[in-house]
Amino acid sequence: MEGHIKANKFLEEVINAQQNTKNAIKEIARFEEMLKLQNVLPTAILNNLKLKKEQLHEYIIRLKKLNGLITITVEMHQQMQRDVSVVETTPSVSKSKEDTNHQLDAILKEKEIIENKVNELERNIRVTFKKVEDLEKSKEETNSEISRLKKERDDLFNKNNELTQIIKDKELKEQNALKTNEETQQMHSHEIYLTIEEVYCGCQKMIANLSSNNTEEVFLVTFKKGIKEGEVIKLNGVEYVVKYLKHPFLSRRGDDLVVNKNVFLDKGVRHPALSAVFMKSGYRTLLSLKGFTEQGKTVFDDGSTTVKSL
Repeated sequence: MEGHIKANKFLEEVINAQQNTKNAIKEIARFEEMLKLQNVLPTAILNNLKLKKEQLHEYIIRLKKLNGLITITVEMHQQMQRDVSVVETTPSVSKSKEDTNHQLDAILKEKEIIENKVNELERNIRVTFKKVEDLEKSKEETNSEISRLKKERDDLFNKNNELTQIIKDKELKEQNALKTNEETQQMHSHEIYLTIEEVYCGCQKMIANLSSNNTEEVFLVTFKKGIKEGEVIKLNGVEYVVKYLKHPFLSRRGDDLVVNKNVFLDKGVRHPALSAVFMKSGYRTLLSLKGFTEQGKTVFDDGSTTVKSL
C-alpha cells in the first residue's frame, strides 16, 4: 500500500512539473513577442531564450514518457498488491516485483535529474528576465537623461542667442549714440570738442564768439597734432577748454593713438574726408600708431614705418 501511495504522489509531481514547464514556455513566448516589438534585447539574449525553450520542450517530452512508464508501473504495483498471497509463494512473481521496484527507482532518479534541470532552467529564465528588466529600466533612464540634456542644450542655445542679440543691440545703440552726439551735440560755452582723429592728425576749426557788444566774431583756429584734453585756448580774452569726443574703438595713450581691439577699416574711420588713417601693409585691421616724423612718415609700435597717405 505504501508503494502505491508513493507512486501516485510521484505521478502528481510529474504532472505538476509538466504544467510548470508549459507555463514557462508560454511566458518565454510572450516575452519573445514583446522583445520583437520593442527591439531592445541583444541577439545573444534572444538566442539564449530560444535555446532554453528548446530544452524545456525536450524535457516535457521526456516527462510525458516517464508519465506513461509510471502509469504502467503503478498498475503493476496495484495488481501485485491484489495478488499478495501469490507473490509470497511464487518465486517468479517475487522476481517480477523486484524488477518493478528497480524500474521505479530508476524512473525516480531520472525524474529527480530532470526536475533539477527544470529548476535550473527556471532560475536561468528568471535571471534573463531580470536582465531584460534592467535593460528596459536603463533605456528609460537613458532616454530621460537624453531628453533632459536636449532641453538644457536648447535652453542654453536660446539664452546664448538672447544674450548675443542684447550685446549686438547695445553696441549698435552705443555707436549710434556716439554718432548722434557727435553730429547734433550743442557745444557748451567755453568748451571745444575734437574727435580723436582730429586730435591725432591736427585740424582747423571755426569758433564763433560773442564780443562784449554782442557782435559775433568768428576765429579760424589751428589745432596742432597731439593736442591734449584739458588744454586751454584763449580767443579774444575767452578761455576754451579742449574736450575729446569718445571714440568706439580708439583711445589716446600719451602721444600714441591706441586701438583697443581689432576692427575693420570701414568701422574705424569716422571722418574719412578729414582723417588720415594708417594701415600696416598686409593687414585689414588698424594698428596702434605714433605721431609723424619730420620726414612725413608714421612710426608703428613694432618699429616699422609707412609713408603718410590720405
